[in-house]
Parts: sequence; C-alpha cells; structure tokens
Amino acid sequence: MSIFLISMGLAFLAILVLLWQVISLKKQAIQTEQVLAEQEKRLIHHEEHLAKTLKIMHDLANNVHGQSELLEQTTSKVKNLEGQSSELVQLLKQNFLSR
Repeated sequence: MSIFLISMGLAFLAILVLLWQVISLKKQAIQTEQVLAEQEKRLIHHEEHLAKTLKIMHDLANNVHGQSELLEQTTSKVKNLEGQSSELVQLLKQNFLSR
C-alpha cells in the first residue's frame, strides 16, 4: 500500500511539473507573440517611411532634371544674346567708322 501511495504521489508530482511547464510555455508563447506584433508594427512603420523617402527622392530627381533642362535653355539663350551683342557691337563699330 505504501508503494502505491508513493507511486501516486510521484505521479501527482509529475503532473504538477508538467502543468507548470505547460503554463510556462504558454506565457512564453504569449510574450513571443507580443514581441512579433511589435516588430511587425515597426516593420510597417519603416516600410511607410521608406516609401515616403523614395517618393521625396523621386520628386527631387524630377526637380533636378527640370532645373537641368532650364539651365540648358538659359545657357543657350545667353549664348544667342552674346552672339547678337557681338554682332551689334560690330555694326556699331562699322557705323561709327563709316561716319
């Protein structure tokens, strides 16, 4: 009878240890889920931030391209004006020398 009681006590103790392990693992699983949810929120935030940054970079690239084209047009107009100015100076010289 005492062996039976000892066996029952050990079985009860084993069940308690198993229950403690199950509860411990359940708490750990909940904590892991919370960490994963937090990391997913951070990931979403970083993805949104990256998308905004890429849009800003794209807009800046478009602006730089537009400014480059405008600079090329302005340079061309300045060269034309320089040419017209030199022609005007030559005409004025010819007019002044012919008098």
